[in-house]
Amino acid sequence: MVAGLHWRSVKEACPWTSERHGPGRVADRLRGRGGRRRPIDDIAEFAYLTDWRKSEILGLRWAWVDRHTRVIRLPDSKNADGRVLPLVDELWDLIERRWAAREYRAADRTVGIAEYVFHRCGRPLKDIAWAWRSARREAGLPEKLFHDFRRTAARDLVDAGMDYRSAMSVTGHKTQAVFERYRSVDARRTAEALEATQTHRRRMRAVTDAAGRSKNTDKTRTARPLPAPAPTRIVKRDARLDD
Repeated sequence: MVAGLHWRSVKEACPWTSERHGPGRVADRLRGRGGRRRPIDDIAEFAYLTDWRKSEILGLRWAWVDRHTRVIRLPDSKNADGRVLPLVDELWDLIERRWAAREYRAADRTVGIAEYVFHRCGRPLKDIAWAWRSARREAGLPEKLFHDFRRTAARDLVDAGMDYRSAMSVTGHKTQAVFERYRSVDARRTAEALEATQTHRRRMRAVTDAAGRSKNTDKTRTARPLPAPAPTRIVKRDARLDD
């Protein structure tokens, strides 16, 4: 049985994995498993799209979601500062999907309305570790952390052209120094940069070596000695011919 986390989000949060396990292939597996999406699927997708902390996601209440203006107003966070998150594109679709899943059937068979955006039978989800472990094994990423979503989003926000202040308003980072630490963790890009540097240096060495060989050839041609003049032949006259 495939775990509930959204496969595309799992794979794209760890983009340095091999291409044969890429997002497209894993998304096909997700579509092929059938059934409706579970709360944990949307939790992973929300983490991938927003860069929020896990505690903020699991504690998100409908009272903080304004569907009319399409924003979330988070009144409290780790930094004790509220922030506003616009609901656009896939994020808006996710919220609408969760809105449609507010109803749940209680133990007494009555229908209730969940207070939390992400819930199980009306109760907030407290621990998703088991689902994450199962999902990352199925995705072939047993060593990856849920926190990798946060690192990936921090990097992608800036790479997409968002200024630091706006990006930090999304992620909730208090200082740019901390934000920089999050967005700098990317082994794949570091490897690519190192490879590009080494390729550049090899190219420069080749150019330098070629120039050196050409210069030495020119020097050899210039310093080639002139051929020695032919020896002067001295003819001795016979004295008897003068008499």
